[in-house]
Amino acid sequence: MLISISSETLSQVITNNGASVSLANGIVVSSKDVVNTAGFLINNGVLNLSGSFTNTATTNGGNGIFRIGINWTNTGGIFNPGTSTVIFNGSVNQMIIRTGGETFYNLSLEIQVRLARKS
Repeated sequence: MLISISSETLSQVITNNGASVSLANGIVVSSKDVVNTAGFLINNGVLNLSGSFTNTATTNGGNGIFRIGINWTNTGGIFNPGTSTVIFNGSVNQMIIRTGGETFYNLSLEIQVRLARKS
């Protein structure tokens, strides 16, 4: 199952205000931002964000993939990495924001480089 929006119109923000949201294996969700303010987010699928991930509740990484286009912010929340992979793939400077640092199981950078050909 694929839940996504064309990359030209990724302006949606997925906000969880108290539900238990679970992405199962094989599920791909694409959006601009995810804000998990209350409840639980469990990721065993793929979460593609052109923007930021913000967590102030509980997120279980499971064995899922988080693709982050801008920032990862975890202020007061709990992130249990499981065996998940977090990939920073933005074209701007990106930050991991958490007092005391964040723990990831697998952290990856996909740097976008543009090459110019000199004539």
